[in-house]
Amino acid sequence: MDLDGLGYRGATVVVVGCASGIGAATAEVLNGLGAQVHAVSLNRPSAQHVSFHATDLSKLDEIEATATALGEIGPIDHLFVASGIPVTRGALDILRVNYVGVRRITEQIVPSMREGGGIVAVSSSAAGAWERELPQLLEIVAIADPGDAMAWFEANPEVVADGYRLSKQLLNAWVSTAAPSLAQERRIRLNATAPGVTETALVEETRRYVPEGFFETYPHPLLGRGASAEEQAWSLVLLNSALNAAVTGSILWCDQGVTIATATGALTRHH
Repeated sequence: MDLDGLGYRGATVVVVGCASGIGAATAEVLNGLGAQVHAVSLNRPSAQHVSFHATDLSKLDEIEATATALGEIGPIDHLFVASGIPVTRGALDILRVNYVGVRRITEQIVPSMREGGGIVAVSSSAAGAWERELPQLLEIVAIADPGDAMAWFEANPEVVADGYRLSKQLLNAWVSTAAPSLAQERRIRLNATAPGVTETALVEETRRYVPEGFFETYPHPLLGRGASAEEQAWSLVLLNSALNAAVTGSILWCDQGVTIATATGALTRHH
C-alpha cells in the first residue's frame, strides 16, 4: 500500500520518548514510512535514527540543550512526544515529567519547526472527564514558568493526589488552549491521543499499583484485549499526518470506546 500521502517520506521528524513503548513503536512506523527520525529519550532507542539526544524530561537544563541541538538539524516537519512515567512514581515526579517536561520540550522545539508542521503528544484515558475540571485546569495551565507550576503542585497536594490523572488532564487542557495560537501564528497543528490500556512496560509497572485483577476485568469492547504499542503508534502517525490538515486542538480517544461509553452510560466501568 502506498502511504506517501501521509507526508512522512523524507520528512524531518523528532520522536520524544522513543526508547520503549508507544514512542518506540512510533519511531519504527515512521522509519517504515521513509521519515528521517531524530530520537530524544533517556536511553538510545533500538529503532533507526539520524541523531540521538539523551534527555531526562525532569531536568530543564537537558531539555534546553536538546532543543538547542535540534535547532541545528533544519526545519522540523513533525514532532511526536510520547514520554511519560507511570502512576507508581511519586506524584511530583510524575507531574514534572508528564506535564511540565512534556510541555516544556514541546514549547522549546516549536521555534525550530516549519510553518504548517504538526505536533502530537500522548495523553491517557486516565484523563477521562477532564472537561469537568476545566476551570481549575486552565488556572494551572496559565502558569507558564515550570518552577512556578511545580511550586503550585507542592502547595496543593489535595488537588495533585497521585499526580498521574492530573498530569494527563493538564496535558489535554494545555493542548486545547495552545493549539489556536499555534495555528494562527505558525499554522502548526497540535493534538493529542489518549490511549487506553496498552501492553507496554508502563502498564506492567502500573499493575503493582492498581487493585488485583484490574486489568483482567478492564473492558476491551473493540479488540477484546489491550491494544498493542504499534496500534497506538498508528493513531499518532495518522493524526499528525498531512492528511489531517484541518485537525488541531483535538484529543483523540484511543481506548476502544471505553471513555465515551462510560460517560454516556453505555458501558459500566469498574473502579
